[in-house]
Amino acid sequence: MKTKQTMKNVLLVSSIFILTGCQSASTSVGSILTETKTKRDRSVNCPTTMIKVCDGPDEETIAKYENIYCSCSSRRDVERALKLRMWEQINK
Repeated sequence: MKTKQTMKNVLLVSSIFILTGCQSASTSVGSILTETKTKRDRSVNCPTTMIKVCDGPDEETIAKYENIYCSCSSRRDVERALKLRMWEQINK
């Protein structure tokens, strides 16, 4: 008896889901395609106390996707990294 009631509840809930579908999702394929086609500002703007450091495959790719390959670093961190790199090159 209890299994019949459970089956009826499952059937009722699943039929509601099938009939209503995903109506809460208001995005359509057209809106997603127009969003991906829009040009976005991908530049990185650093404060005056920071330096923009970029590391990527080539200059064209870095220029196109600056927000992915570039970040802002403090001048002290950049100076420390360069000194460490020079020290490693000298002491090879």
